[in-house]
Amino acid sequence: MRASHVWIGIGISVVLIVLLFSRVDYGQLWSALISADLGVLATAAALLATTFAVRSWRWQYLLRPVKSVRFSAVMAATSIGSMANMILPARLGELVRALVLGRQERIETSTSLATVVVERVYDGFAILLMLAALLCFAPLPLTAGGMRALRWGALVTFLGYLGVCAILYYLHYSPARLVRGMKYFERFLPMRWVDKLASAAASFSGGLQTFSQRKSLGQIVFSSMLLWAIIGLYNALVVWAFHLQLPFTVGFLLVVFQAFAVMIPSSPGFVGTYHVASVACLKLWDVNEEIALSVALVMHAITFVLNVGMGFGYLWSVQGSLREFTRPGQDSTSPSSVPSLKGEI
Repeated sequence: MRASHVWIGIGISVVLIVLLFSRVDYGQLWSALISADLGVLATAAALLATTFAVRSWRWQYLLRPVKSVRFSAVMAATSIGSMANMILPARLGELVRALVLGRQERIETSTSLATVVVERVYDGFAILLMLAALLCFAPLPLTAGGMRALRWGALVTFLGYLGVCAILYYLHYSPARLVRGMKYFERFLPMRWVDKLASAAASFSGGLQTFSQRKSLGQIVFSSMLLWAIIGLYNALVVWAFHLQLPFTVGFLLVVFQAFAVMIPSSPGFVGTYHVASVACLKLWDVNEEIALSVALVMHAITFVLNVGMGFGYLWSVQGSLREFTRPGQDSTSPSSVPSLKGEI
């Protein structure tokens, strides 16, 4: 990843934050922040904390065709990866958690990473299903143009995910053909590079075995829907903490807006894009700028603190460091690179 890409993301975040804060009255913003019901916010935070366990439970099922792994190891990798997503650019946390799990459970990093990619596909379809339910059954404060834009956005995203699925299915069912095809690049690249690329592709294909399993499909789909239902309810609780009399569907429409927003390049932690999307969603219900921004700030702050706190806690427990897990050129399955656990987490 080029440094210029990182700075572009940071630049976008800075511009969005400046635009947001330039339009608010700081006195009203502070009044809105201190008016929040702390008891409701604490309940929301406790609910959000359960998503770590749900994500880990689902990942166990996705990993089952590769290897039966301990819940404690999956929970540690999930927490550390979520923390890394908050403080590292370009969603590097996904790679970090694949590395953490690979080193603890002696799974090839590319194999572990493949299951993360499949997990994100399930997330995408779960959010699209949520959006379809909202468009079909929920009264949304959208104009005809807004509804049309949302439908087109959903359709384009759905087609994109179908394309990703097609590529992943090909990688899973035709790995030998893919590896043979890579030999073509020996005309232009050093043989050792091509061999490493082919080996990584074969290992990645091994992590896609979850596509052919049927036994755990019900648990994977259920946990995916449960995960995003919890996040939607968390969003609604934070909104209600600011004494806004809005329907619970606001939390789920926020999920959709936030999911699209985090696809845009930004600084680590999705600063700016997350906030603009949340404010834009709340303003559909005629929530004023100061209260909408207060909700977005608190919603993001709770998420950030939970992710970073849980991640650093588990990072300490495995006696590792982010630098260790992001340093290139190490074999994730070699004994020397596997941090020892302090007993069972």
